[in-house]
Amino acid sequence: MGRNKAKLETLYQLLDKLEDIYDEHGQEVTIIGWSLGGVYARQIAKEKPDMVRQVITLGSPFRGISEPNNATWLYNFISNGKRVIDLDPELLIDIPKPAPVPTTAIYTKEDGVVPWEVCMEEVEDDTHQNIQVRGSHIGLGVNATVLNIIADRLMYYKEEWVHFEPHSAVEDLLFYPSI
Repeated sequence: MGRNKAKLETLYQLLDKLEDIYDEHGQEVTIIGWSLGGVYARQIAKEKPDMVRQVITLGSPFRGISEPNNATWLYNFISNGKRVIDLDPELLIDIPKPAPVPTTAIYTKEDGVVPWEVCMEEVEDDTHQNIQVRGSHIGLGVNATVLNIIADRLMYYKEEWVHFEPHSAVEDLLFYPSI
């Protein structure tokens, strides 16, 4: 669908795309979203939980979408001067609420774009996990540790989903500071 230009219409296009993929393949879909894409991914899962296998977010500020961050100026620029706080108030209230599907929220304290604290589920439970990795916001999509987590998560269906666990104590110490 091209570059994310932070338009709310994109969310509706993504819902249509999810339905198309689900209809074509006849199985639940894993949605992976980076930054604002992760906010969209969670909202899609809330709208169509029966079509979503799991959600994986990468540096997505879903708990503080209207909080100041280093991407605010970019959003204001690409949205023709609209501000996040000008969005539908009901949507802004809903965004921080967890999706009713297994969710892995990957964040980094070295993010540099959005505050890492707003990229985490407020409560971890049997189907929601936060994982800290090392690296930058811009690098999350090519971060080997992140790709390793995604590969692991893709092995699990909704019914058998479990929290991610590093394979060794050394791996845990070097790559997963929060686990």
